[in-house]
Amino acid sequence: MMLQGHFVHMLLDTSLVNEHSLFFRTWKFCRGITAPTFFTITGYVFFFLLLEKSKKGEARFRIKKGIKRGLELILWGYLLRVNIPNLFNGYISPGQWQWDVLHVIGLSILFIIGLFVVLKWVFIGSAPTLPQRRKALSILRIGLNKRRPKSISNHIEFVNNYETSYTEREKFFPQVGEVRWGRKTHHPNILIATILFISGICLFAFEPAYIKAELAALPVFIANVFTTYHGSTFSILPWFGYVLLGSSLGIITATWRNHDRFYPIFIAVLTVLGYLLTFHSSWFMVRLGQETGWQVFIDVAYNNYLFIRFGNVLWLIAFFVGIRNLFKPEWLQQIGTNTLW
Repeated sequence: MMLQGHFVHMLLDTSLVNEHSLFFRTWKFCRGITAPTFFTITGYVFFFLLLEKSKKGEARFRIKKGIKRGLELILWGYLLRVNIPNLFNGYISPGQWQWDVLHVIGLSILFIIGLFVVLKWVFIGSAPTLPQRRKALSILRIGLNKRRPKSISNHIEFVNNYETSYTEREKFFPQVGEVRWGRKTHHPNILIATILFISGICLFAFEPAYIKAELAALPVFIANVFTTYHGSTFSILPWFGYVLLGSSLGIITATWRNHDRFYPIFIAVLTVLGYLLTFHSSWFMVRLGQETGWQVFIDVAYNNYLFIRFGNVLWLIAFFVGIRNLFKPEWLQQIGTNTLW
């Protein structure tokens, strides 16, 4: 989708374009939704895989692979911008340091890994992995408490407290169950997904305040990471917002996908939320700007590509979740085995 969008756009003679053509409008819509889809799915899939591997005690492998892929994407992003004739002449164009989609996806993967490590540390600290818990349980069951190895001694209290609901708690991202505030018990994944979702929305809501910032104090090749002022097509902000929003959806899916009614509810919520973002987000941002007196919200409403495109992406995700059973054959699943993920 992205390659055909770039090639057709660059080669298209605009004088021959019929803006009212259904074919052209469909192509233009698909071209516009491609980047938001890439970024959202990056967060969705990668965070989902991190959680799934974490349940099996294999998160370290996924983290190492993710770091490698992220760095590779950033490197490829720079290499594809190299002007070879200029390079042989000893001249490096300023465009060499401008950022594009590959750079943003690569850095986003690195940021996701960082978020995963930080959130895991905040919510579980040094909690045991699944193999460690199984080992601790086996020791308890054969009555070797007095001779247990020191390496698992700090996990015995955990096992005593959580053994009764052990199977259900294996599904939790923090892997230790619940976070308690006062008398209420909350599922920590709800809090984590909410934090990521609100963070993504905030990046969208304040986009006019930073998108064209010059950042003169920074070298140009670093400023390009954060702003499009120096000519970058994409910068990490606000596009990382799609990755954060996708990550929140990945957490929700990884946590509750085994529940009987999850998919019907998930599809319905995605469809309704997509409708609200597509057709009513501009009105909401205008009202929010009028109520708060913050012009930045009104500016977003009059260039509301971020929220509208995210609504479109939610519809797309809902569609593919709805036809997920068509992709169950093993040969279809093998197609995506060896990818950048």
